[in-house]
Order: sequence, then C-alpha cells, then structure tokens
Amino acid sequence: MIVSLPELMRVYPPLAACWEVAQLARAVFLYRNKVAGSSEVVKFYSLKTKTDPETNAAHEFDCINRVRYIHGSDPSLRPVRAVTRQQSLLVLEHVEGRTLEEVIALPYSRGGVLEACLQHVADFLAALHSWERPSRPKCPFEESHAYARNLVIKLQRSSTISTSGPIRPEELLSAFEHWSDDPSMRAFRPALIHGDPTTTNFLHPRSGGMVALDWEYLTTGDPAADVGRLMAEVSHSLKLHHPDLDPSPLLESLLAAYHRTSDSETDRLGFHRRACFHQAIGSLRIARNEWLSPEARSAAVRAALAVLGGGQ
Repeated sequence: MIVSLPELMRVYPPLAACWEVAQLARAVFLYRNKVAGSSEVVKFYSLKTKTDPETNAAHEFDCINRVRYIHGSDPSLRPVRAVTRQQSLLVLEHVEGRTLEEVIALPYSRGGVLEACLQHVADFLAALHSWERPSRPKCPFEESHAYARNLVIKLQRSSTISTSGPIRPEELLSAFEHWSDDPSMRAFRPALIHGDPTTTNFLHPRSGGMVALDWEYLTTGDPAADVGRLMAEVSHSLKLHHPDLDPSPLLESLLAAYHRTSDSETDRLGFHRRACFHQAIGSLRIARNEWLSPEARSAAVRAALAVLGGGQ
C-alpha cells in the first residue's frame, strides 16, 4: 500500500514529492521515484530505537561494509548493499524478490524451490563463517546458556509455561543444564556470525541468488548459533504454513548443505549438537512473541524441549 509520509521525506531531502512511499516494517520504508522508476529502502533508526539511533545506524552501515565482499560459491549469494547513511537514516538497495518466509508460505511441492533457497542460505552462511576467524569469541557458550535460562524465566512470567502446566520451567532448566556439561558446547572456533538469521532476513531475488538483510547483530561467536537459530525459524514457519509436513528432512538437508560448503568445521557431530542447542533457544525466542496464539507459543516450547531431549 502506497502511503504519504511527508515528515519522513522532509528529514531526507532527496525524497521529494516525486517519490512514493510504502511501509515495509515499523522502521523500514520503500521509496520509489515515480519519474525515473528507481527505488531504495530507508531504515529509520529514530523509529527503531530511542537509544542513540545515529550510532546504531552507523553501526549497521559499518557492518554491511565489513561483509560486502563476502559471497557464497555463487557471487549472487551476497549481503545487501548499503547506499549511504545520513545521521540516523540508513539507505539500502532495493531488491525485488521473496523472503525465505514467503517461499516457505508457498504451496509446498517437491519441485525443489524451497530446498534450493535453503541451499543458498546455507552456502552463504558457510562463506560468512569462513571469512574471518577471530582468536577469541565475543559470545562464549556461558552467555548463550544464561540467555536460555532467562528465556525460561520470561516464559514463566508470561504464563506461557507454569509449574502446573504440561511443560514445567524446571524441566526446561534441567534439560539446558544437562547440555551445559557437554564438552562439545565449548569446542568451537569463533567466527563472524550474522546474529539474526530469521526467515525474513534472507531475500531471494526474481533473477536468482540470495541477498542477506539486517546486519545490525553481526558479531563474533559460534557458527552453530546461526545455523541452529535458522533451523528453529524454518521449523516454526513450516509448521505454521504446512502443519502436516514433517520439517525434519528439510532441516537435515539444510545442515548437509552447510557442511558441503563449509571448510572450517571438522567435528560435524559437535557442530550438530551445538546447532540443536541453539535451535532450542531459537524456539524459546519464538515462544515469547506475544502476537502468536497461545497454542503456537506452546508448540514452540514443546519443539524446544523435544530438541533438547532428543540430544541427550
């Protein structure tokens, strides 16, 4: 839907009356030049955060530039391009296509479209994880473990889980504690990771390839954290759009595609266990979303517990 946003256009002078504006997300807008037919995406950090939006815009701009030369085995598997930054505004290229979430929502068939898109994402993540190898991780396992415990506490406070419910908080906490004793949880080589690999952050252009979006959470950590989070997001979306479809074969295909491209993970069993751990955390992250139905939130919690129990 085309909307009029004169105040936002006043903040960014090039966006004058000849531009049409469509809102893509709370702080992201698509601007189309009605005369030239060109378009670009603008992220307004002043709408995204009240805490130093200019610094946050500069951070994502720098992150995109840091990874701008990374691509998968196919150069069309790449990060989004940053056009410019003006104060708290981040201007990005506009790419026509479907997000991975939109691809998953399509009627499922065995034509291989979804499998190809997952292959592209896995290929790109493997390239990203091999790009830089810092000496020490910024986010060690202990931080992820503490984050998991905090998620359980928040889910209990929101009544998504309870001591009298079918899944008790202490059951989840005990499962996470069991995994913390596994030496493979800490046996990883740190790498650059995307940090927010959701199904809406991978765009598949009509012309082919894949473009990775939203780089504000780029950090150093365990590559399995990216893969596990993506597995949780893909599994949730598949259950949402295709409730009768077992996501396991597609998740196994995603892992296999990653390992076919990655040249940095020699301990595949350890990587798989860490990915499952982060998949469980990703499912709990999904469960805390208040816009989901109580049934969907409970299903996400059950998915987390199933993954944790399956790896013990």
